[in-house]
Amino acid sequence: MPYWDRRAIAVGEQFPAVCWDKYHADILTALFALSPDRFDVVVGSNLFANTTFTPISLSWSLGKGFFTDLAFTVVGPDGSRWPSSAALGAVNLNPDYWTFAPGWAISYLDANWLLSANFRYYINTASAGVTMSLFIAGRSGFVDGNLLFGDFTALYKIGKWSFGPVRHIVN
Repeated sequence: MPYWDRRAIAVGEQFPAVCWDKYHADILTALFALSPDRFDVVVGSNLFANTTFTPISLSWSLGKGFFTDLAFTVVGPDGSRWPSSAALGAVNLNPDYWTFAPGWAISYLDANWLLSANFRYYINTASAGVTMSLFIAGRSGFVDGNLLFGDFTALYKIGKWSFGPVRHIVN
C-alpha cells in the first residue's frame, strides 16, 4: 500500500541504525517458518479490511519435517472503509455480513524444500443491509456464496534464494 510504504521509508530514514525489509505476506510466512529468529518486529500495512479474529489455531509437528494446523477464523462486518471510498461518496466497500472459516494446512520443511497446502472454507451469512462491494451489489438478505480457498507452495532453496510455484485457487 503506497501510503504505508512511504511512511515506512520516512521512519526508516529517521532511524538509520534500524534494519527493515518489505515482504509479500506469502514469503514472510515462509521466512517465519524457516528462520523465526530473523524478526524482532513485524508491521502489516493492510489496515483497511473487516476485522478478522482467529480464536482457535492448533498446530502440530508430525515429525520428519511435516507440520499441520487446524484453525477457525471469524470475520466481522465492522464497516471499515477504504481510503479511496471518499471518491465514491464514502460507500462501504467491505461486506456487511459475518464469515466463518474453518481451515486446515499441511507443510513439509527441510534444508532445501518448503512444500505447503492450505485450505480454508468460507461460510458467509446473509447481508444485514444494502451491500456494495467490489464484487457484489445487493439488498438486505443477500447471501454471498460459500467459498473454498486453496493455497499451494513448492519452493526450493539455492543459496540464499528460493524458487518455485505458488498457486491460489478459489472455488
